Amino acid sequence: MKKTLSIAILSLTMLFGTASFALATSVTDPSQVLPAVGDVVNDNGLINANKSGVGVGTNDGSKVVNGDDSPVATDINVIKSTDMNSKFLADGTPIVEGAQVISVKINGAKATADGNINVIITATGLTGSPKTIVVAVKKDDTPNAIATKIIAALKLDADVSAQFVVDGANPDDVKLIQKAPAIDATMNIAIADGNGLTYVVSAVSTVASEGVQRTHGEYQNNTNSCASCHQTHTGASDNLLFKSGVYETCTACHDGTLGFYNVFTGSTAGTFGGSHDGNASIHLATGLMEVKAAPGGNMQVATNGTSGTDGLGEHTWTGEFTCSSCHAPHGSYSSRLLHYNPNGIASVPMKDDATGSYTGTPDAATGGNMVRDIVVAAIPVADETSPAYVVYQTTAADAALGFSAAFKTQYGLLDADKVVVVMKKIGDGHATAYSYVRDTNPWIFGGEYKEDHSYKVNFTKFYPAAAVADLMVDVDTAVGTGDPQITVGLTFNYQQAFAKITGALKDKQKVANVSAPNTYATLVGTQADISRAFVVNLAMDPNIAWFGAVNSGVKITQVSPAAYSTAGNGIAVSQFCAACHTDYFTGSDNAIADGGTGGTGVWSKAFRHSTNSDNYTCLKCHFAHGTDVTVMMDAQDRGVATAATVLFGGDTAKATAYLLDKNPSSALKRYTNMSVCWKCHTSSHSVGLMNNNYVNNVKYDADTTNDLTNGFTAPANSVLPYFKAQTDIIKQPQ
Repeated sequence: MKKTLSIAILSLTMLFGTASFALATSVTDPSQVLPAVGDVVNDNGLINANKSGVGVGTNDGSKVVNGDDSPVATDINVIKSTDMNSKFLADGTPIVEGAQVISVKINGAKATADGNINVIITATGLTGSPKTIVVAVKKDDTPNAIATKIIAALKLDADVSAQFVVDGANPDDVKLIQKAPAIDATMNIAIADGNGLTYVVSAVSTVASEGVQRTHGEYQNNTNSCASCHQTHTGASDNLLFKSGVYETCTACHDGTLGFYNVFTGSTAGTFGGSHDGNASIHLATGLMEVKAAPGGNMQVATNGTSGTDGLGEHTWTGEFTCSSCHAPHGSYSSRLLHYNPNGIASVPMKDDATGSYTGTPDAATGGNMVRDIVVAAIPVADETSPAYVVYQTTAADAALGFSAAFKTQYGLLDADKVVVVMKKIGDGHATAYSYVRDTNPWIFGGEYKEDHSYKVNFTKFYPAAAVADLMVDVDTAVGTGDPQITVGLTFNYQQAFAKITGALKDKQKVANVSAPNTYATLVGTQADISRAFVVNLAMDPNIAWFGAVNSGVKITQVSPAAYSTAGNGIAVSQFCAACHTDYFTGSDNAIADGGTGGTGVWSKAFRHSTNSDNYTCLKCHFAHGTDVTVMMDAQDRGVATAATVLFGGDTAKATAYLLDKNPSSALKRYTNMSVCWKCHTSSHSVGLMNNNYVNNVKYDADTTNDLTNGFTAPANSVLPYFKAQTDIIKQPQ
């Protein structure tokens, strides 16, 4: 007889800031779907250690339902374990979910005299609230020194330290963080100056920490989350996945089983659940297609050495297209876990011409995001012709790097330490003044083994320029030789984008199979490959929901389409898509090709709409997951429900017919047919559309409230047809 398993949130009890989702084998009490106080048990009846646990078994679909109320497929083995923990302080102290954080920033000049200041703390439950703590300061104390003294005094006060964790995350900040979850409107810090000191205290802000899912990375040291996707000895597919492939593993949860983030219902990413009758088209992430099938991509197998590359990542054109082609399941630097190295492109050089200069955007031939260049000891004069990127060795004290004292302390840097960074050229927007600043784009850790498995070719590395041919992943290592990469005496901080020289620099070369490393006095003159992660920041819709209690459950968010063209972020969206759709990342102006005026592209030539600016991005017109009539809109941002109400007297069938895309493929479009053109070009390039008798005299449709649109207006967040109101988005398991 089959065991049944329902996914229930049984406990969100706090223990030193740690809480877990625990799972049980049945749900008979409706209260079990909400956070409960007290111990919970595993399938074996034992109390879960630290209020955490995992429920394992099969289900027959009788009790567990998806977000759309349909039963979960009977073959799903439910193995769910989620770390729930919010932010940690620098010393490792966890901040409790739902705890309130209040902070004050000390601004201004140094103190002008010796004296005392009064720090007044107000909070419900605080003994003596409002409580005054006297802090002595000295003449010429800096804001940093004053903040440090306040922190020390607060930590020494028994009443304050009993209720709060006292922290200073920045040099001149003072923070009080509740030790227990609570929302306290009375909480406040005030600083009274009793001795004429001239520094300024900023306004106090209050923030609630959020419960954060840890299923996909940032795991705790006692995590059980690995079992959500992997089985150590009985995996069903490669990488020990518990289902047969990436797509099946991901959709075991993201089909609505969790109660949220169901990719088969409408969202701002579209839907994988479209129908034939709705003229659906989807990003087929099941693994049935290879990446090279992407329109605008490499329809032939890429050959090693194309555009001066070393083969790193090029084989991914022939890899399966799955969920992990776009998303990094163990974490990334981007919103929605968008991959830091999509299609391996971040580890392909972006030099764009024979002279080795950089434009600052990925090479059209590869989409690459790697800076490959010789390490220099001096930054060149920044002008119109200077390179967009420079690999620079200097010391941590170099003002050009912008390392603050706090940064150096946090990352163990002394002023005399030798470091290597990437410097990026920036302009004033008028092509008249340029300068170099440190590029803070994270670097990529990892690499690929050579085919003979002699050693791993790292994505980010330093090596003698002459050794580039030896580092081809598909070229066997010469008999008796070793690894030319300089790895000894060097440490990398990939997230903060710098390398630190820690000792004598050596590679791992061999002579006749005997270790004979080369030594280097400096990295200047060596070649650097700095693979830079893709970073895509997407703002969230301000209307959020919570699975479980507010501030202590799982925060459910959706991406805001209003932010697709945010300055500095919009173009990153198109660059990400261009990892596969490489030829589509372009301007609309004609390119010089084959000796004459022609279309743009490397794998194919055509005239193409602009996508290479913040205002014209892929997501303005297309969904990432898929589309059909249920999520499409017209030029006035009206979906089926709104169109039925406004245009067709409540007739949903007529509204559906109105929004049904008539083309052979709906092409992942956000707007039906070609209505996105009409939406945008009523202002942009609109001369040919405006000079006629129609536009100023006739309504566009039966809606008497809408006339001509005024250019592309980003859709309002929560009125979109695919927005889920709180009552819809929080589908509790039954």
